[in-house]
Amino acid sequence: MEYYSEVEYNLASKGVRFINYIIDLIIYYVFIVTFFSFIWILGIAENFFSYMEENSLLDRLITMFFYILFMIAQEVIFKGQSIGKFLTKTKVVYENGQTPTSKVLALRNILRIIPFDQLSFLGYLGWHDKWSSTRVVNIKGFEKDIQEKKEKDAVEQIGNRELI
Repeated sequence: MEYYSEVEYNLASKGVRFINYIIDLIIYYVFIVTFFSFIWILGIAENFFSYMEENSLLDRLITMFFYILFMIAQEVIFKGQSIGKFLTKTKVVYENGQTPTSKVLALRNILRIIPFDQLSFLGYLGWHDKWSSTRVVNIKGFEKDIQEKKEKDAVEQIGNRELI
């Protein structure tokens, strides 16, 4: 069953999307600082950290790579939710309301690499949503609207059977 109108009606606001992003970014930085601090304490890859200080481009690329992996892992493991989305009670769905596959969730997060992706949200949809055919919805309203549609369809099916 497809739920295009239920998705569009329950899209998360830009403010909620921004809060999701900030929460996820804070959690990511806590994770990455903890991870690399642990590696530093163990004395692993000391030369690597020196090299990273000298090469800011490599530092940014590695940070971006880990951020994308971090977001993919969250959305795949939690079926369309990151920690930020969990806290704001939102989730990722296909534009037709179905649950995205792991492959699409990975693609969606890889598309975040595109320069100015964050600015694309000044328009109707962000590029990583548009190009992956996904949307972020408010769970409570979305699930309520789907349930109502299913009940309405069930009643119509009963009415159609009685006419035959």
